[in-house]
Amino acid sequence: MNWRNKAHLSVACLLLLFACGPKKPLIQPPESTEDAAEGVEFLSTRAFRPNELKVEARAVLEEPDSRTDFNLEMRLLHDSLIWMQLSDPFLGFPLMRAVISVDRFAMVNRLEGTYFEGDARGLDQLLGMSLPFQLLQDVLLGNFPTDVFATATTGVQDGKACLIPSTSPLQDGGSIHDICYFWEIGRPYTYHLKAAGYEEEAFVKYGRYAENKGFHYPTEIQLEARGQQPVRLRLRIKNVEQGPQHFPFKIPSSYKPIE
Repeated sequence: MNWRNKAHLSVACLLLLFACGPKKPLIQPPESTEDAAEGVEFLSTRAFRPNELKVEARAVLEEPDSRTDFNLEMRLLHDSLIWMQLSDPFLGFPLMRAVISVDRFAMVNRLEGTYFEGDARGLDQLLGMSLPFQLLQDVLLGNFPTDVFATATTGVQDGKACLIPSTSPLQDGGSIHDICYFWEIGRPYTYHLKAAGYEEEAFVKYGRYAENKGFHYPTEIQLEARGQQPVRLRLRIKNVEQGPQHFPFKIPSSYKPIE
């Protein structure tokens, strides 16, 4: 796989995932206990919703015959904008930058000298599925998609605190199922995500959570796509900051559009 394809695949994986975590005592995954039967109302109030956020992570993309390491920086303006930059893990040279909003998706590939700019349909084409901005934001922040609370209850399944029934429809026609969570903090642990128009499922697993300033963040996150081309993406968080951010994005005049 060439660097252009790897970079595009990396962005596609990253748009499905996010986790952030400072270095403080950790909470272990859920175990079979009556305390796991927390109410859905409790879970719906545990979402992490920062006004502005910056995250720095070390990422590893593993394919059957290769492994690619890179750094990720992500900045978020809640309910408005997601900004991402992939860079070389050793030299720090930026490789790709992307911005996503409700009605816009744009990306520049510095290795290839190419760019894409258009509406949200461009993001759908890159991912091969429909992923509405709100769902994308929830996944990146380690929150439950709000759709899951419409019909679910809570309980213990296979020794883990889970939402039952374990399958919930999403507004875009996709679904999320096999949803388990950390019962002490009411945040996701594992689930399967199937977006509309996408036959293969993504398995998402959040690592142990750490507490900082009243919020909990995963210290690691993994995404595994189990299709014809198995891919696993792992993020290990190095730094997270809440506060005002800037979102630089410019398309050089010499860059060529991606067809």
